[in-house]
Amino acid sequence: MFAPDLSPDGRWLTYSGVDQISVELQPFPSRDLVYTVGGDVFGNDAQWLSANQFALYDYTSMVWYRVRVDATRDPPFSEPEFWFRDEFFSDTPGASHVATPDGGVIYMRASAPSTASFFRVSPGWVDQMKAAVDEAGR
Repeated sequence: MFAPDLSPDGRWLTYSGVDQISVELQPFPSRDLVYTVGGDVFGNDAQWLSANQFALYDYTSMVWYRVRVDATRDPPFSEPEFWFRDEFFSDTPGASHVATPDGGVIYMRASAPSTASFFRVSPGWVDQMKAAVDEAGR
């Protein structure tokens, strides 16, 4: 189990599957039923937005989705619904986003990519660095 998250009412648990790609949903504390949400399209780190809704992030398309949970349905969740897209979301090792009590999400955002205006080639750079290290060690 990777990145487990308990719903605010303590009735549901989300976590990343063994493949760390799919998101699993199960009633808590029961372990009898486990549902895979969104297939293998979505990344991990589901975050609960409320007692009956959590967010997913699709790393391939840079799109955030919301999933609604309803215990009276089978399966007990809706298809992931488009929420928003941000191409500058910055995924980092560990938690790079967190849900807020008002149903939002806080996440790390990278700056806009910039294009290089020049390209520098340094022939023999490795040899120059080795020589500099040798010289500094004397």
